[in-house]
Amino acid sequence: MVMNWLEPGMEKKPHSHPFEQLAYILSGRVRFEIGDEVIEVGAGEVVRIPPDVVHCGEALGDETAVNLDVFAPARKDYLHLTEYQEADFT
Repeated sequence: MVMNWLEPGMEKKPHSHPFEQLAYILSGRVRFEIGDEVIEVGAGEVVRIPPDVVHCGEALGDETAVNLDVFAPARKDYLHLTEYQEADFT
């Protein structure tokens, strides 16, 4: 999991990755471009992003949008965030 902040006017950065992603919106509104689909969501809503699909998000309005992203399987580039728990999983 990782927390993201999207500021109004931030540059969109389309990308893809081999992980399934769930984006849970905590505050604000976000327009997601997922492949050819455009989805607008607000606080309390969840968006599913399939693996290997180009996507990006942008904050709508004047409010910073905050979302919690959950990836499956766990992203190796984020495992350093939980190194302190490594002994629990070996």
